[in-house]
Amino acid sequence: MHSHADRGLDDAPDAASQVMQGITTAVVGQDGGSELPIADFYEQMARLHPAINYATAVGHGTVRKVVMGGDYKRAATAGEIDTMKTLVDRGMRDGAVGLSSGLEYDPGFYASTDELAALGAVVATYGGYYASMSESDLVTFVKHPLVLICSDGGLSGRHPRGYGSFPRVLARYVRDLGAIALPDAIAKMTGRSAAQLGANDRGVVAPGKKADLTIFDPAAVQDRGVPGNAAQAPAGIMYVIVNGQVVLDNGTMTKARPGRGLKRGGDQ
Repeated sequence: MHSHADRGLDDAPDAASQVMQGITTAVVGQDGGSELPIADFYEQMARLHPAINYATAVGHGTVRKVVMGGDYKRAATAGEIDTMKTLVDRGMRDGAVGLSSGLEYDPGFYASTDELAALGAVVATYGGYYASMSESDLVTFVKHPLVLICSDGGLSGRHPRGYGSFPRVLARYVRDLGAIALPDAIAKMTGRSAAQLGANDRGVVAPGKKADLTIFDPAAVQDRGVPGNAAQAPAGIMYVIVNGQVVLDNGTMTKARPGRGLKRGGDQ
């Protein structure tokens, strides 16, 4: 649940790099950077009508920069933290699904544990989550029951993950290495991720649920992008359906743009 697929969405609302790898919902506002106020993000989604759904976190770095301006290379005062809490609370009320941080980047690098805990407590009252990137052995990491699958990719496909993160997991870690069973990998990509977002009407195939579906061939699915030639559509993904409308038809993009902004606990 970590995507940068909102960058350039004005120019590419079909989100082709996401659709072709089977993504039906992107969770943006990552690494501590988000739209603020969050309400502006949802207005943008309503205007663009993208091909896939979008949800957003509140960016800790964005909030910190608004409050502290250029004087951010220090611990925040109690008063500044209170102002940050107010902004995060507003973001959650506007529909954000959680709080993201990028503690290796300015201005988040200078945040104290107390600051992060205070903002996390605000998010927790709404049932939201806190996310920050970590590095780990990938095989061990992907097998952990609390780990979900994300792309960390954008629309442009400058990095292979932008076109092939999910096919990569299915091809390498499921089929080739046997590190994780196919049903578990799919649950990490779908139902468990939806539950983390509070999207109780998505992520599983059942009567009354939203029809966000990807149909693929487990024996043929394969990422194909490589550094220097990243923008390569993966193999083995035939159909993608978003909110009941086909956006990928036998491997070909359609003109449908049924995506919407998803707020925690319900649609836009």
